[in-house]
Amino acid sequence: MNRSFIAGLCSVTLRSCSVAEVIAVASANELRAIEWGADVHVPPGDRAAAANAARFEAEVISYGSYLLAKTLPTNDEIHRVLDTALSINATNVRIWTPFGSHSKANLHDAVHERVTQICAEAAVRSLAISLEFHGGTMTASAESTGTLLDTIGAPNLFTYWQPSYWGDRTDELDITALGSRLSHLHLYAWDRDGQRFPLDHDERDLSDALRHASRTFTHWQQPRAAFLEFVAADDPDQLACDARTLHRWINEQ
Repeated sequence: MNRSFIAGLCSVTLRSCSVAEVIAVASANELRAIEWGADVHVPPGDRAAAANAARFEAEVISYGSYLLAKTLPTNDEIHRVLDTALSINATNVRIWTPFGSHSKANLHDAVHERVTQICAEAAVRSLAISLEFHGGTMTASAESTGTLLDTIGAPNLFTYWQPSYWGDRTDELDITALGSRLSHLHLYAWDRDGQRFPLDHDERDLSDALRHASRTFTHWQQPRAAFLEFVAADDPDQLACDARTLHRWINEQ
């Protein structure tokens, strides 16, 4: 069990930057964990990008894939993502459940089958799998996420948590419900209209959520990261400010 968090960075926060620039920003702000995004920085199967990303000597490296975000993946797509995760020295792979699948009961069995398959393939590679906790999907709430985790029952299947910008905030209730299967956190300050703010705009809610997650029992055995994801105006200077805020919150735990 690991309750403490390391300050980290989702590379999607800096989509317009190169892998080398993301590494430089992370290092300059003492962010010792990176979640490499599969959309721009390390596409599945891109060996050159993976080799560059693997140069970052982080304590936590996660691979932010988009498996299941839109469609049910093929076997080849699953293998490509998991093998790419290994090539960047990742210990965890983020996956999704499809947008709209929460309201389409006919998709549930197919999603369960694919997630079960992904977990089995990941276990062979000693990889953990973490579900994206996101509105408009089968993992839009702690209740629905818990149902999916229980239904599949894979020991290497966990879930992220992130603050809700699509509904009422129930941070501590969510974290309590997810606690035993909670892996990493995505942190940002957004409102329902998609407007972004400095991280300390939501100081009370987010620092309390981080504190609560740090004190909640989890089966996760590896170092855990609180990843900065998206900053106001995509501004590197704002990212530096948010990193200082995150470090302060972690030090206060």
